[in-house]
Amino acid sequence: MRIEKVTYDTANRAMCDEMCAHWDEVPFGDFDMELELDHAAYLMAEEQDYARFYLVYNDSDKAIAYMSVFANEMIQHKGLVQAVADAFYVAPDYRKSGVFGTLVEFVEQDLKEHNIRFFSLGHNPNTKGRVEEYIEHLGYQKTEVIYTKEL
Repeated sequence: MRIEKVTYDTANRAMCDEMCAHWDEVPFGDFDMELELDHAAYLMAEEQDYARFYLVYNDSDKAIAYMSVFANEMIQHKGLVQAVADAFYVAPDYRKSGVFGTLVEFVEQDLKEHNIRFFSLGHNPNTKGRVEEYIEHLGYQKTEVIYTKEL
């Protein structure tokens, strides 16, 4: 297994089908929305060093997990930078194998090297399994709960 920080294009090519399957597996609430990635926005965020993308490959060099992360200055805490996981996915055959924890450690190290002090991981409440417990096991603490309403 190996993990790499990659470009948006590389992540999108390697995991496009999985991203669509992930969207179907874990919908955004009960809202009627189709997955429609804004490729230009992702590329612009990457160009401005606001977005980072990571892939995990198995021993056969197939992408089995991804994470996209966005970083920004914390306007309530001048001079501090926070990163937030935009999305993450682990292929079903690799869940509960430690791949996610290894990916998180890799991302944390990369973020530290770029002087990013805080990293937030969220998850969709429709996610199957014990994601929240596992995230807490990795040393994260619950800091916010977000509610969404369609207007």
